[in-house]
Amino acid sequence: MKKPILILSFTAILTGCAYSELPPKTDDITNEYVLPKGELPSAAEKAEVAAAKAEYEQSIKK
Repeated sequence: MKKPILILSFTAILTGCAYSELPPKTDDITNEYVLPKGELPSAAEKAEVAAAKAEYEQSIKK
């Protein structure tokens, strides 16, 4: 009874320890990357950033 359990556990140890750090290779590899188009900030957003920057600059002055 101990022999089959020993053989099964030994087999599981040998076959279950395979690890590959690389992802599996595929045939549909592409080199064409599409960059997203950026958005320009609105005048209100620019004013908000300027106000936050001014507040920061004021807080670090001694």
